[in-house]
Amino acid sequence: MFTEGTSWKRLTDARLPALAEGKVLRVMVGGTPICFVRSAGVLRALADHCPHQGKSFEGGTCEGGYLICPHHKMSFDPVTGRNRYGSTTDAQVFPVEERAGEVRIGLPYTSLRLFGWKIW
Repeated sequence: MFTEGTSWKRLTDARLPALAEGKVLRVMVGGTPICFVRSAGVLRALADHCPHQGKSFEGGTCEGGYLICPHHKMSFDPVTGRNRYGSTTDAQVFPVEERAGEVRIGLPYTSLRLFGWKIW
């Protein structure tokens, strides 16, 4: 049986807790590019590729509660990943925990269990 879950990873990039409101920061997390943005005072994380054409969000901004892609101005809600204009191209979001200057991100994983034993 396959099971899905969330693996929490502590991030050591000192720029994350200090990220200013509306700013966008690209960070590699375990070889995966993640876009961090602070919106309404909360740190949010999205996969760093715009679903419109796969370009990075790096260089974008967060305005009016939406992450704006710098390449084609597509807008995404950093909480839900939903495209502002209702298109089916939504961005992938990840949960973030921020406590006492420490930042953790929840990344999805899938494992295989056979007779109760975790195979991977």
